[in-house]
Amino acid sequence: MPVKLRNKPRPGNQWWETDILGDLKDAHCLITNMSMSAIDAVMNMTPAITHSNNICSFITSRDLKYINKPMRPGRKTMNEWLKMVVENQFTIPEIENGTAHRVLQGQLV
Repeated sequence: MPVKLRNKPRPGNQWWETDILGDLKDAHCLITNMSMSAIDAVMNMTPAITHSNNICSFITSRDLKYINKPMRPGRKTMNEWLKMVVENQFTIPEIENGTAHRVLQGQLV
């Protein structure tokens, strides 16, 4: 399988102001520790392998041994993941007034 490397876009590097979607087109799999590239991949139906601490770890493979057959989550799994992601976005006032803490504490049960 061909391998394509891409660094995180930074001012002055060749990927600055480029879109990852072109690199994801027809890709077999994305391997990353970057949350945004993992989100771009899974939202565009490209499977990914991520670290277990990545926001996408619930819907990606987490071990390179799955490179030939990476996880491809179904619609129900993707919808559950998207719901979890949007329900855990907090504003600064919600963090400051304790709302975020209460919501997250309630999820530990």
